[in-house]
Amino acid sequence: MLPRITAVLLLTVAALPQTVAGSVDAAELYRIVTAYYYAIGENRLEEAMSFYHEDSPQVDETRRELVFGQSAYLQRTSTLSLDLVHHDGERAVVLATHRHLRIAGIKFMEALAETRYVLRRQGDAWKIWSSADRSPRH
Repeated sequence: MLPRITAVLLLTVAALPQTVAGSVDAAELYRIVTAYYYAIGENRLEEAMSFYHEDSPQVDETRRELVFGQSAYLQRTSTLSLDLVHHDGERAVVLATHRHLRIAGIKFMEALAETRYVLRRQGDAWKIWSSADRSPRH
């Protein structure tokens, strides 16, 4: 039984991007970012917003963008990588690469994006404080 549990745990860790697997904190931050996009893809606005820090200066703008996006297109996002750039116990900075697929009617739009996230503690939980797209403009 123990070898089976060990194998399952090893496969679970191996499934995470390599930049995340070495750190429990990075794995938690990866989970937050991917769960945020999963909620968006499922059109669960309140669940998506629950990943944002209640004092974030971006919370109102993010809510407006998500409401607009829900009415304009279906979005699916895959997080291809997530690198922990800074961590000091109260604040973490991660750099993520995402593949966004947006479907509007019969039109499919795909884009790769590099996004910088700042996460801060809200009680015992990490929450998104801000995000900034770092992708080059075409």
